[in-house]
Amino acid sequence: KITIAKEDIESNISNALKLYELDNEFFPTTSQGLTALLVRPSTPPTPSNWSGPYLEKKPIDPWNNPYQYKNPGEHGTGYDLYSYGPDPTNDASWINNWS
Repeated sequence: KITIAKEDIESNISNALKLYELDNEFFPTTSQGLTALLVRPSTPPTPSNWSGPYLEKKPIDPWNNPYQYKNPGEHGTGYDLYSYGPDPTNDASWINNWS
């Protein structure tokens, strides 16, 4: 399950976010979230060149929880993308794009 979550974060979702940024010159905001990869956001900043959907369905991690997204991120990676992993209460078990 950890391998699948890493692949989703490092490849599948990250690639969709890169395509969104290429089309719109910015990443979705935290409030727009990963839903912006499925449906054109109607809240500012509204993407003018949205060409999605960039994903087929809302990304759910192998533990059946939604992936978490924050932009701007708090870890120097531009945005934070992570799964709570097998134990949401233990941040050491989170799978993320910053470590």
